[in-house]
Amino acid sequence: VEALIEAALPLPEERPKRAATHVFRALTGERGLLRPVDPHRYTFAHPLWQAYFAARQLTPAEPDTLPEQLEERLDDPRWAEVLRFYAESGDMGPLVAAWLRTPDDVFRTRLRTLGAWVGAAPEEATWRNGAMAVLARGFLQPGLHTQVRQALAKTLAATGVPGVTYLFRQALGHPEAEVRVAAVIGLVRTAGEADLPALEAALADEETAVHETLVRELAHMGTDAAVRWLAQLLLEADERLSLAAAEALAQCGEEAATFLREAADSEDVLARRAAVYGLAQLGARDVLERIAREDQEWIVRSAASAALEELEQREQATGVAPPPEIEQLPWLISWAAAQGEGVGLDEAARRMLTRALNDDDAAVRIVAAKTLAQMGRPEDVEPLQSRLKDPDPAVASAALTALAEISKRYDLSTT
Repeated sequence: VEALIEAALPLPEERPKRAATHVFRALTGERGLLRPVDPHRYTFAHPLWQAYFAARQLTPAEPDTLPEQLEERLDDPRWAEVLRFYAESGDMGPLVAAWLRTPDDVFRTRLRTLGAWVGAAPEEATWRNGAMAVLARGFLQPGLHTQVRQALAKTLAATGVPGVTYLFRQALGHPEAEVRVAAVIGLVRTAGEADLPALEAALADEETAVHETLVRELAHMGTDAAVRWLAQLLLEADERLSLAAAEALAQCGEEAATFLREAADSEDVLARRAAVYGLAQLGARDVLERIAREDQEWIVRSAASAALEELEQREQATGVAPPPEIEQLPWLISWAAAQGEGVGLDEAARRMLTRALNDDDAAVRIVAAKTLAQMGRPEDVEPLQSRLKDPDPAVASAALTALAEISKRYDLSTT
C-alpha cells in the first residue's frame, strides 16, 4: 500500500510534508477504502471497490488473452460485479457470445445480466447493438412467464438505450395481452411527455390488466404530467382505476400527498373513498382518524377505519415470526382431512404438501406453491416446474415465485 501511495504522489520535493502518511491514514482509517486482514495485508472495505479496481486493472491487459481468461470466470458469482465494471470500458463482444452460448434458466438470468452490461457500456461500444437485439427478441419471445417478461421489460428500460422506448410503443399493439402489459411497465420507465398520448391510448385497451398496470406504474414515470394524470384518474375514472390511482399517487412525493389530503374532502364519495387508500399508504393517521369520525358516508368511514386497523397492526408487529412446521399448517390439516387422511409428520407432511400442489382446486395449488416458497427444498423444484404450465396463470405465477425463492436459498440453476 505504501509503495502504491508513493508511486501515485508527486515527487517528494513537490508535495506537502507527510503527505504519504496522511494518504495512508485516509485509506486505512475507520472510513477508508482498506481494512487490515493481518499485520502485513489489507483488503478492500467493500467488495464493490475490489470489483471496480479489478476491472480497471483488466482493461489495459493483453487483449489477446484477456477474453479467454475472463470467459473462464463468467459463471463465478464472485466475478459478477467485476464483469459489470469491465463492461464500462472493456471489449465485451467475445464475452457476450460466450455468455449466450449457455442455455438460460427459467428466470432469464443471463438475459437480465446482459442488460446490466449494456446499461454500463458506453454508447460507442460496438457490441451493444447486437446485445440489444438479443434482449428485444427475448422480451417478445412467445410463451414467457408473465413475471419473467415484466422483469425483462424493466431490464430493457434500465439500459437507457434510446430505441427501447420505440420498442415498447410498438409492443403496445402486440396481439398478446401479457406483452402489452409488460410494454406498459417498460414504457412508463422510459417515456417522456411526448409519449403520453401512447400511454393514454393504452387506457382504451380491451384488457383490464393493461389499464390497471398502466395506472399503478405511472408512479415510476416521475414527471409532473404523470402526477396530474393520476389525480385526474382518481377523480374521474371508474372505481377500480380510481383506487389504483390513489395508491400510485402515494408514491409520487409531497405534491401528490397534498392532493390526496385535499381529495379526502371532495364532494364525490368515491373520490373520498379512493383518497383513503392513498392516505393509508402514506400512513396519514391524523386525516384517517378525522375521516373515520366525521365523513357523512358509511362507505368512506368504514374504509378509513379499516385503514387505521391495518396501520395499528403494522405498528404493533415486532420482527418476523418463524414459519410453522408443515404438519401444523391449518390449511393443510383441513385439506388432508377432506381427503380422509391425516397430515403426518416430517417427510410424510412434505409428501402431503406436494400432493396438494396437484389438487384439482386452483386455490389449493396456489397456497401449496406459496408454502413451498417459504419452506421448499431442492427436491421440490421438479414438482413446482410441472406447475409452470398450469392452466391457471395465478398457479403458474406462484410456482415461479417459489422456484425463485428455492433457487436463491440453495444457489440452484433452474432451467
